[in-house]
Amino acid sequence: MNPDILQRFLRFVAEELRLPEDETGEIVALAGRNLAFSFARLDEALTASDAAAAGDAAHSLKGSLRNMGLADLARRAGEIERGTEGGSLQGCRELLEELRAAVGPLENDRNERNTT
Repeated sequence: MNPDILQRFLRFVAEELRLPEDETGEIVALAGRNLAFSFARLDEALTASDAAAAGDAAHSLKGSLRNMGLADLARRAGEIERGTEGGSLQGCRELLEELRAAVGPLENDRNERNTT
């Protein structure tokens, strides 16, 4: 995960969720797996040109990012979700790649894509 994104998430965990420091590693790992799965699901839907599935996947990704305290990135996922309305996928792939670049590599990204 991008170090800046990771720091923002850790700050959110500490300040908003008030989780003990010893639980932080588990939360980060879980969030990383969840994001990897969400990115893979959205990627597959876009590859299949399935606007309905892409909209659902973008909605899930938006919620995951919001639950991590990353509202700015959640808004970008919301742009993808809105972009799928009416069956159009124009610009959605580019927005997905921008989000991936912002979040950075996820430990399980490759594994999640191979199991979905």
